[in-house]
Amino acid sequence: MQESNALIKWSLPGFQKAQSNLPILDPLPASNEPYLRSYSWGISVGVTFESYLDNSVEIFWIDFTGQRKLYKTLSLGKTFEVSTYVGHPWLVYNTSNQLSMAIFYPVARYAQVAI
Repeated sequence: MQESNALIKWSLPGFQKAQSNLPILDPLPASNEPYLRSYSWGISVGVTFESYLDNSVEIFWIDFTGQRKLYKTLSLGKTFEVSTYVGHPWLVYNTSNQLSMAIFYPVARYAQVAI
């Protein structure tokens, strides 16, 4: 479902409308995880993850071999800013139900993920 705000490109259960004017990253299904790897050290970008969930979520970088690397655990109202690269996937994992929620690929500009 498309929101009226042009910066909001998606609506996914568990994800909220972001509160800033940063571009929003589009989610990929978490089921894609086994096929993903980081590639490239090219364009450096920043991503801000914001949590609006009552329970904690874990933010993982998917490395060059396809393994998860835990970077941060976020609780309600917390944010996490990370410097990363275009071509490096990030996974959001719900610690309450122990399910992966979505995967995000940074784009060639600063962006955010609202959880």
